[in-house]
Amino acid sequence: MELYFNINLCATLFSLVALLTLQHAPARLRFYIVLMSMFCWLIPWPYLYELRLAPAIQQSADFIPYIPLPSFDIASVTRHHSFVWNSLLDWWWLAVLAIGSTLMLVDIVQYCRLYRQWHKRSHNDNKLWQLLDKTDVPVTVRRLSAPISGMLTGLPKPIIWIDDALQDKDLLKCTLLHEFTHWQQKDHLWLWVITLLQRLFWWNPLIWLMARYARQQIELSCDEHCRHQMPQHHYQQQLIQLILSQHSHSLPNQAVLGMSSKQKFSLKRVNHLNKEIKMKKRYLFAPIAMILMTSWMGISNATSVDSPTLTNKSLNSLFKQAYQSTSDGNGATAITFLQEIQPEIASYSEAEQFYYWEALSIAFVSQQKLQEAATAQNNAIKIGDAVPTSSFIKVLNEAAGIAMVNEDWHKAESYFEHRYQLQPTLPNKTQSNFAIVKFKLAHYDEALEKINELINDSENRGESPKESWLKLAAGCYNELEDQAKMVETLEKLARYYPNNKNKQMLSRLGL
Repeated sequence: MELYFNINLCATLFSLVALLTLQHAPARLRFYIVLMSMFCWLIPWPYLYELRLAPAIQQSADFIPYIPLPSFDIASVTRHHSFVWNSLLDWWWLAVLAIGSTLMLVDIVQYCRLYRQWHKRSHNDNKLWQLLDKTDVPVTVRRLSAPISGMLTGLPKPIIWIDDALQDKDLLKCTLLHEFTHWQQKDHLWLWVITLLQRLFWWNPLIWLMARYARQQIELSCDEHCRHQMPQHHYQQQLIQLILSQHSHSLPNQAVLGMSSKQKFSLKRVNHLNKEIKMKKRYLFAPIAMILMTSWMGISNATSVDSPTLTNKSLNSLFKQAYQSTSDGNGATAITFLQEIQPEIASYSEAEQFYYWEALSIAFVSQQKLQEAATAQNNAIKIGDAVPTSSFIKVLNEAAGIAMVNEDWHKAESYFEHRYQLQPTLPNKTQSNFAIVKFKLAHYDEALEKINELINDSENRGESPKESWLKLAAGCYNELEDQAKMVETLEKLARYYPNNKNKQMLSRLGL
């Protein structure tokens, strides 16, 4: 969490510096810079290098086509060790996201209601395109009684809304050109993106300030473009008349583009048109530098291997630090400072040694060093009796999973057997993996016993057994040359999961 805020605050600071150096640059460039800064808040920087192991066991049994074995998700190894406060943070983020999504949904509902009201009170006036010498109709124009001279709305079918009271041809042309330019620049779409970010980060004042600034740059960018489409100073004069002829009104919805603006910003728009704005190559240096610095900071923090100074000799504090570093994507850091104290570990109690090896194995897994992780887990298992059964079972599960990934089936079997002795009732996924190991070791009767128990339990509860369970059972029957049972299982498979592959398996047997 701290890393996330530090990187994003720095990214926001980089964008501020970039904007200060680009005061005379085109508004469109400043808009893209602030938009990039807003998008940075969407990036989960600490988790860029989180463990992403592909499913380890997705092999097909040789006995019959289209019977893949189930997969073992070793990424669950690190998830067992999240602290309670990390879980609270996860719930906090979910609550924040839920509130933001609700606010966005409210915006969409209000927009749809507003759109229907306007459409009912308005009439088509596409003849106005003749003012811009347009023979076709690029965007529908509708007239309605509104406090704002011109507005643009829409996603799939944009509409330009013009105030009915606006009759002066020059002002109409200026307003239509302004809204048409917004449409050409896809500003109505960008406005939805800004609104979404603003709603998702409703708790973040920096996002609100950046959203406000981005909306202003959209208007300034549009003014810059319109200025070059009309005779010198003509657009500026028409804009002043429009500002003077209407009072300042707030736009009715966050996703509506309109000519109206606050008095202070209206003056800024007029003054901005007095400047000669041209794009120069040197202006590109600031956004490129911002992107490079933000990327460097995010990646370097996510993969830093500098060993932290250990001021607290308590192993509990050390383990918490190791788990947190691994959870933040800094597994290499955890390995470094855990290995530094390895020579002293023998002087601690067996329980403390167990948690040491456990923390080290998790850090190795996060770096995909599975052989080293297996060695650390073996050391922990040797002294597993010194810790509560629940802690021992977690390590046995993780060790069995890594043994399966390494295709060390005998070792995986010993871990599952040990785990079964500690707690005979196994979760479905654990028992399914146990059955896979038995199958790999050609212990087909034992594999059937375990997988059929899962299948029967599911059917007794009125649920469909998992497809992978039925395929594994069919494979076992095939190896045992029990043709009748294999066909019965395949028929059940095709009944529960009537896809082409399952039907083809039956047809290959002439059924």
